Amino acid sequence: MAQWYACGPTVYDSPHIGHASSYVRLDIIRRILDTAFNIDTTLVMNITDVDDKIIQKSNETDQPIDKITKLYETEFFEDMAKLSVSQPTVVTRVRDYIPQIVNFVKTIEDKGLAYRTHDGSVYFDVKKYGKYGQFAIQKDTQDEGFNNLKKNSQDFAMWKGSKPNEPWWPSPWGQGRPGWHVECSAMASDVFGSNFDVHSGGEDLMFPHHENELAQSCAFHGNDQWVNYWLHTGHLYVAGQSDKMSKSLKNVISVSELLAKYTSNHFRMLCLLNNYKKRIEFSEERMQKAVSVTGAINSMIQHCEAYAHGQVDCLNVPEAELYEKVQLTRIAVEKAFADDFNTPQALANVMRLIKFTNQVLGSKEGGNSVTGRSCAPVAAVGVYLKRLMNQLGVDVGKKVATEESDTDVQFHRTVDTVVAARAKIRDLAKDKKHFVNVAGEYGIPENTAKKLMKSLYKPLWETSDSIRHDMLSAANVQINDGVNGSTWSMVHSKKDVRKSEDLSAADKSDDLKPS
Repeated sequence: MAQWYACGPTVYDSPHIGHASSYVRLDIIRRILDTAFNIDTTLVMNITDVDDKIIQKSNETDQPIDKITKLYETEFFEDMAKLSVSQPTVVTRVRDYIPQIVNFVKTIEDKGLAYRTHDGSVYFDVKKYGKYGQFAIQKDTQDEGFNNLKKNSQDFAMWKGSKPNEPWWPSPWGQGRPGWHVECSAMASDVFGSNFDVHSGGEDLMFPHHENELAQSCAFHGNDQWVNYWLHTGHLYVAGQSDKMSKSLKNVISVSELLAKYTSNHFRMLCLLNNYKKRIEFSEERMQKAVSVTGAINSMIQHCEAYAHGQVDCLNVPEAELYEKVQLTRIAVEKAFADDFNTPQALANVMRLIKFTNQVLGSKEGGNSVTGRSCAPVAAVGVYLKRLMNQLGVDVGKKVATEESDTDVQFHRTVDTVVAARAKIRDLAKDKKHFVNVAGEYGIPENTAKKLMKSLYKPLWETSDSIRHDMLSAANVQINDGVNGSTWSMVHSKKDVRKSEDLSAADKSDDLKPS
């Protein structure tokens, strides 16, 4: 069991995909711990519902603070659900922890490591603590900045004296409210005590927020190690812009705007394709790569399932070699996960397995049909890929998303019938034996014969393409053509449709394909 504290959102505005990228990447790590290493996590996430930005929003909109925070907290969790981010085990809110925060500050003051100021504030004394700077110190970046109340610039407020038009609570130092950094320290310590396993947040929280958390928490508990592992995610930035996505820079893309163009699978794949520590460039090119990789994995799963169920021709496959590839991929993926959650390397191994399997299934050598039992290694590829993707939060490999009602079963059978009939049309168009050798039998010039053959083939190919188009537009069914037959899958919307690795063009010989 791993104890994990995650810095959650400050709920004063709608979340954007910069926030989302951090929570999706941390969700991936949490899932890896659970599914790959059998480590259950107790994840505590805080909601910052007392903050300068929230107070400013309240003053600007003339709305009560609790109304603002409840609105944006609800929106945050709704957006996270849309992105398949798992719910935290425990949610803590600052306003519910004021007594614990006051006690936390008072304990540090009693140890002589904090001092009061005449405005009713309490500051942590960095110099007297003496162990400050375990993360890289960036000068003059404390959120309070330097003022004449502090002994030195690195000191930070644990309790802020009351000001007009601000919320306040009683304390030994008079009316006031918590400082930002002490909120997380007090809540995490109240839940987990003097030591826990994982603390996470974006890279911008490393200093000063996490540095200050660490200093005051070690001071409170009287120890040197409050957290065993820190996880900091890289920022997401828009291509062509050097700064992170930020509301203040007005360069944000909301989660709703993202999902109007892409799916949650696509965004999660973008995160998987990048190391969690590194910054992510958000661009059309990067997203198209994520779409392509997602589609390739989903297509392989669908094809393996169709192969195993006899929906496409079953050819002899090198069973031992394919089984070995699956096992080697499994080992390589687990090794990548153990290497600081190296998901890009894990996906590289997955794509190599897909490439090899495609080569096996696309081979026309040894094309004797075999029984379904010989399809087991192909099925093993699909089962492994589906399980792995679902473990990572990528929802793939589904034909029908609803429960198997009678209507669903009938729909499934109907689509199978249509796809099979279309496959026969394609086979007819590809098989030259069904047409008269007009050039040889009637003495027609070869060029003229080719044109005549094109006119005979063209209606069949057009009918095949029309069925594919109509099935997609009318029923959200995407048909994928391969060397050994056709398979189909459901798409939730047109943005799910990838450029299918359609082999129909290769099926049509150069001299007979329609113009």
